[in-house]
Formats: sequence, structure tokens, C-alpha cells
Amino acid sequence: GSIIMKGKTQANVPAWNGYVAADYVIPTENGDVSFRVDGAYRGSFYGDLGNNVVIKSSWTLNSKVTWTAGNLDLSMFGRNLNGNKRAIGTGLAGGMTTCGFVELNTAVYGSNQQCMHVTPRRPREIGVEVGYRF
Repeated sequence: GSIIMKGKTQANVPAWNGYVAADYVIPTENGDVSFRVDGAYRGSFYGDLGNNVVIKSSWTLNSKVTWTAGNLDLSMFGRNLNGNKRAIGTGLAGGMTTCGFVELNTAVYGSNQQCMHVTPRRPREIGVEVGYRF
């Protein structure tokens, strides 16, 4: 069977995405200290071809503090500080995969698409980075 897409929106494609960032650098005698904060917005999108499953919009916030001295960078960072758990995508899953959503409406989907998997976002991360420029 064929899948009827007339009037439907492609899966995993939000109408809006956005990114905003701010950097501030403080020069010191022992190197520069920089502060960075950024946020990424992903608008709501359909998780399936039949436009039945909606993944809600969300923001992900990150920050980083870096000390730079000569060729050396030492940083402390936080990613996904707001603990965003919204899915970043969906797709077709094989028969052995645990299903996040099962669609039984073969008139809309055709007989091939019955199980959807969800790609989760990375969890909150706090860490340290060391970099050296040669």
C-alpha cells in the first residue's frame, strides 16, 4: 500500500528553530576569563508521517567558563542545564525494538510503518575540558 501525504507535514521538521548566545571576556594579568551562555530552541514537530504524534517545543540551555593563558584553555561547562527531556527525533523501529508509539492505522500509514522509536536528548552534563593549541 501507498502512504497518502497530501496535506501532511514531514516528520521531525519543526517550523521554527533558533539559537542565541552571549560571550563576555575579562582580561587579567594571568590570562583571559570568558563566560558563555547559550540556548537552543526547537519548535514542535510531528513525530510521524500521519501527523498524529506531536513532540512539543523546548529550550536547551548551556554555559561555559574558560580560563585562557597562552595556548592553554581550562574550562568548566554545563550542558542541558534545564534538564530538557524532549525527544530530538523519531523514526521507524524494527520489529525487535521497544516501541515508543505503535500506529495501527494502516489506511494512513500503510502496512510497513507500525512502530516508532524516539531519540532521546542527552541528559544534563557537568564537566571540565582542557585544550592546548599547537
